[in-house]
Amino acid sequence: MKALIIGGSGGLSGMLASMAKETYEVWALTRGKRPLGAGIIPLCADRDDREGFKKAILGAGVTWDVVFDCICMNERHAEQDLEVLPFVSSRLVVISTDSVYDPALKATPQAEDGFFVEEKGAPEECSYAGNKRKMENVFLRYFSGEGEHRLNVTLFRPGHIYGPGFLLGCYPEHSRQKELPDLILAGQPLSLVTGGIPAGLRPRSGTHYAGLGKPGRRLSADLLHRRPGGGGKPPVLRNPGKASRCGNHHTGTASHRIP
Repeated sequence: MKALIIGGSGGLSGMLASMAKETYEVWALTRGKRPLGAGIIPLCADRDDREGFKKAILGAGVTWDVVFDCICMNERHAEQDLEVLPFVSSRLVVISTDSVYDPALKATPQAEDGFFVEEKGAPEECSYAGNKRKMENVFLRYFSGEGEHRLNVTLFRPGHIYGPGFLLGCYPEHSRQKELPDLILAGQPLSLVTGGIPAGLRPRSGTHYAGLGKPGRRLSADLLHRRPGGGGKPPVLRNPGKASRCGNHHTGTASHRIP
């Protein structure tokens, strides 16, 4: 079987390419600036060069069993996929993100259904989360229309990825925050999801927790006994995005599968 990875030299896409080799003959489309793993067949194009992207993929003369798009960052990229990929494959897996859920209204754990970040404007004017959600909407509109749909699409929403090359973070206010380690070392107070209390843990009122906000901070009884996703006010963001309710998803908690 044959697989194309759009990306293939980054942290996530590089690991995916390495794992895919166990099952597939693997091609990877990158800008050619970083080496690929052994045995991966290179294709070279800049993702933001629409004609170059199309030429590289169609010019390869290959029909792939599956395409993994690891760098589909905005609606323009989604439109590229729908324009080009139906000619070379019938299956597309797109790496989205769980950041598409509005962080002020996010549940813990988060079901597939929920409140989403909704932004307007060009990709240059939108946030990472806003662009990813607009990208998803391109595919959703594609399948809501009439006519033949030659490309089956799965949108996968992984959570925050940690490791070399990835930014640290914790929503609601510190997601993918470059300066987060410096804030921690400086002893600055942080706003953590569910107040930093692990899901299901209900310690007694008055317990001291070093490291949550200022060392030795005494947590209130209201905070200590609040279960994730149940009761209490949602965390307040400095710049909360507009939230909208979308309930037309198929089953699943980590991904949105479009038949």
